[in-house]
Amino acid sequence: MYEFRESNFEENSICFNHFIDSFSADIDSFQEEHILKSRVFSIIVDGINQGYFAFCENVFEIEDFTVLTQFVLDNAAINHSQPIFNEIIKEYRIKSAFVSSADQLFLALSMDFHKSVTMQAYMYIDGKAPVRRAEFSRSCMFPAKEEDFPEVKRLSKGYFDFLLSQDKIGRFQLYILKSHETILGFGLLEDAMIMKQTKSLGIYTIEEHRKKGVGRSMMLHLKEICYNQGYKPLTGCNWYNHASKYTIESAGFISKTRLFKVEFTNEKKWVSI
Repeated sequence: MYEFRESNFEENSICFNHFIDSFSADIDSFQEEHILKSRVFSIIVDGINQGYFAFCENVFEIEDFTVLTQFVLDNAAINHSQPIFNEIIKEYRIKSAFVSSADQLFLALSMDFHKSVTMQAYMYIDGKAPVRRAEFSRSCMFPAKEEDFPEVKRLSKGYFDFLLSQDKIGRFQLYILKSHETILGFGLLEDAMIMKQTKSLGIYTIEEHRKKGVGRSMMLHLKEICYNQGYKPLTGCNWYNHASKYTIESAGFISKTRLFKVEFTNEKKWVSI
């Protein structure tokens, strides 16, 4: 009745574009990175391509940690969705799924077969409500140059090392916040590949300069730069990072969406990741 055929996003462009157009939230850089690194399989029902699924292998560089990143199925085949989903989990040894709370079908099916659920992240958009001015002015923040990267790497303790990967080249802008010639932190604008009208914002405040409004100032300035370039700003933080959550929200961002990590196994080695 149904079969899975390895393909790619281009071959499933109709389903993919329909999903993006109908998705009620946005996809930030964390979620996008795992989607784009995924293997993609078309779902064939009675000889007709009715959707696709995608999973990312060796997530977080952990061997055999396979995470389902997308499940998209046409309404014509929805009544087949549960057995299809269950077969995918078994056949491809899926351990977990990264599921947005805004992805109705994917979330519903993940809950049908879950063993446990944990929060992965808060996903933020600009709430566009008035907030107090930045503690550090826009003149304190400027674009980083290539020769700044060794210092960025040292002061951020390797936080931005992921930007050195080949697929990141030319897809980000890094900024430095300084006050009286002292570097206080770094800000990141990362281009999107899926929702191209958006940019993801990220910050790193040097430890001894935290709780001074440095991170909040960078978020406000990055948001302004984003709008000036004609893009919608997105950001997020791990659910347990209360300091980041406070900083992001104090800069006027709001979260209506969560990213869940849904487990399809009770094996402790996978659940504890």
